[in-house]
Amino acid sequence: MTLDAALERFRVAEAASDIEATDEAARARAEARAAVMSALAAAAETTDKTDRDKALAKLDPKARAVFLETAPERPSLLDEAGDDWTPTPPAREWLIPGWLPAARVAMFTGEGSAGKSRLAVQVVAGIASGNGIWLPGARARLTLTEPAAVVFASWEDEPDQIGRMLHGMDGRDGDPDVGELLRGIGNRLRYVAPHGSLWAPARDGSRHTSTVGELSDTGRALRDYCERWQARLLVIDPRAAAFGLNENDRALVRAFMADWDAWARAVNCAVVLVTHPPKSESAYSGSTDWHAAARSVWELAETDTVPKPKTGRAHDPRPAMQLRCIKASYKKRPAPYWLKGYPAWNVTPAERAAEWLTQVAAAVVKGTGTAPGGFNEPPPR
Repeated sequence: MTLDAALERFRVAEAASDIEATDEAARARAEARAAVMSALAAAAETTDKTDRDKALAKLDPKARAVFLETAPERPSLLDEAGDDWTPTPPAREWLIPGWLPAARVAMFTGEGSAGKSRLAVQVVAGIASGNGIWLPGARARLTLTEPAAVVFASWEDEPDQIGRMLHGMDGRDGDPDVGELLRGIGNRLRYVAPHGSLWAPARDGSRHTSTVGELSDTGRALRDYCERWQARLLVIDPRAAAFGLNENDRALVRAFMADWDAWARAVNCAVVLVTHPPKSESAYSGSTDWHAAARSVWELAETDTVPKPKTGRAHDPRPAMQLRCIKASYKKRPAPYWLKGYPAWNVTPAERAAEWLTQVAAAVVKGTGTAPGGFNEPPPR
């Protein structure tokens, strides 16, 4: 039945029910209304909205209001722009210029126990306290001038370990007293331990890890939590626990990354996924779409320029650690930082790193197997 015919049937049935309020008249009106709703649903799929409005205009105002409020609309599947490109767009917002764009998804990779979580805690502490420092000695500083809430979601470290990392920051060069730092953080650094993954197989499909995925109840709860606190940064540590599907499937990875990036932009909360590299030479495990979809990728790794001692040496000199930005979508990749001072990371000049590497190489050549101290030791108090 066409929409015009259905509307005419409804108009007749409504007039009849006004004249005689019988069960039969009421049933005829209900059936006619159902026919209109069915025709409206078909029109929503096949015709222009203007045509529907013209047909509905033939009804009296009361009946038209009923149908306009309940008529189904086709959901928009595209976000469009392009009417006017003359206005100057706003400058891109950064949390760390060149390193971490605001309201987008980034990835932070490195070997286990390299110190990724500790550096992530330094970043969230700097944002929560508003002191602008994420890595003492780094040229790039945090851009937020006022303290802001951050959320650290961890499947590996308990709250006390996060506290130990925070108190360990007392040894960083150029930092305020740790007590002053912690008072500045207040209650804005929020720790959560999620129960289960954030992205899991769809409820109405197979429960296999290679099936289509969707945001889990835990994922929705975490997003709601971040939104209640108006968090500017969410750290997910590690990515493997958050993604409950096959990390090598490009389509599944892209769906996860696109959904979280859309959420990040909608609520102005950047997301950092902490992950580990595979056994191969790649900087990260899984599909190449992890790297492709992330807007920024950091890597914390030992340098590969330090000569390795022969097998059987009593001591393996620890190479210097370097923080590299291996992908930057919106700016030229920044220069890497040489790090010192584990467990509280600081930047050291490249000249000092080169000097230390030379000493390490000399120690290996001499066969002492002993590296000079000081480079990766906590700085003097």
